[in-house]
Amino acid sequence: MNESIRVADALDRGEIPWRLTAGFPLNVVSRKPLGGTTPILLQIAATDALGCSSPWWGTTEDWAAKNSKVPYGIGVRVPGSASPLHNWEFTDRAYVPPPLTAENPDAVFEAIIKGLGVSMEFVVRPECKYIGAQDTIRIPYRWMFEIGPGGTSGWFDALAHELFHASEPRLRLGWDGHPDVAELRAEIGSGYLCGLLGVAPLPRYLARHHDAHVGRWVRLMKADPQLFLKVCGDVTETVSYLLRFAGKEVTWHDAGLEKPCCGVSVR
Repeated sequence: MNESIRVADALDRGEIPWRLTAGFPLNVVSRKPLGGTTPILLQIAATDALGCSSPWWGTTEDWAAKNSKVPYGIGVRVPGSASPLHNWEFTDRAYVPPPLTAENPDAVFEAIIKGLGVSMEFVVRPECKYIGAQDTIRIPYRWMFEIGPGGTSGWFDALAHELFHASEPRLRLGWDGHPDVAELRAEIGSGYLCGLLGVAPLPRYLARHHDAHVGRWVRLMKADPQLFLKVCGDVTETVSYLLRFAGKEVTWHDAGLEKPCCGVSVR
C-alpha cells in the first residue's frame, strides 16, 4: 500500500500519527533517529497492529548484532529498509537498550529562535500565527499554555509549528507550497521536532487545529501518492536545519534511502 494512502486511512480513523507516543524511533545499532516517513509509519503500526511502546527498532540482523533474537517474527516494512523493522518489545529482550538522554527543550527552542532571527510577539488571546511580512511569530504567553489542558507540551507544540512556518521564506529555506500542504508540513514538523527533544505529545482530544485541516489533507494525500513522502523528506531536512542553530547536528540513520514500500508483515 502506498504511504500516502496508509497515512490517509489512519487519519480517517482519527489518528494523529506524527504525535509519537513511544518517542522518536531510533535504530538499535546506530542509535540514530529514523527519518523521512518512517516515524509515522512505525507509529501507525505500533498503534494499529503491534501495541508496542519502545522507541528502539531494528532489522533481524540489527538485533542479532546485539546478541538478541526476534522470535515472534512481527515487523514493519518501511521505505529504505530491505528487511522489516522489529520493535524491542518483540525481541527476546536479551539486549536492553541504554536509557535515553533527556534534552532541555527550552534551551534548544531559544537557540532556534535566536538563530532564525525571528521576532516573538506575545498576546493574551488564542492566536498562533507566523506573520511573514513582519517575520514575527505571534503566540499566547507561555503561562497561558501551562495553565491550560496542553500544559508545557502545548507550548512547545505550537511554537515548533510556527517555527516551521518561519523556515519557509526565501531568506531561509525558500519553501513554497499550497497553504494546506504548508500546514501539513508544519504539523508533521512539530511532531518530529518535539519528539526528538523528548517533549511528550499532546493527547488526541487536543487537536482543534488538526481537525480543522485533516479532511483537506486526506484528499490531497489520496490525490497525490507522492505527497506524503515529499513532505516528510522536507520535514526531515528542516528539522536538521533548525537544530543546527542549537549546535545539534542530526545524523539520520536512513538518510536518502526511502523507496515507496510499507506495511506490516508477519513471518
